[in-house]
Amino acid sequence: KKWDKDQEKWVKRYKEDSMFVNLGKRLKLVMATREEQSKSSQRPKDAMLSLDSGPFPGIGVDNNVFIEKGGTVKVVKKGGIWSIMGSDAVVGSWSAEPVTGKAASYYR
Repeated sequence: KKWDKDQEKWVKRYKEDSMFVNLGKRLKLVMATREEQSKSSQRPKDAMLSLDSGPFPGIGVDNNVFIEKGGTVKVVKKGGIWSIMGSDAVVGSWSAEPVTGKAASYYR
């Protein structure tokens, strides 16, 4: 709404949208919210990432990155004998933190 000085009252700036326009807007909002949730679920959680950023080969000199703290190394089944065994075989695990000259933080 906008204040009209001549009439000294609040007046509507725009005409009312039809029911179909409002329904379209709500549908777009629901679709955008779903897409955002889908993308967010694919991103790593903060607790899974390193506490500090550091250099990484191939990224560049001035660009520091956060890396995942750790994970498991698996042999993924592609068929043949691996399909008889059932699930993927775990070969080992790994962990990493960037090497920086900064003091470690215990708050996260």
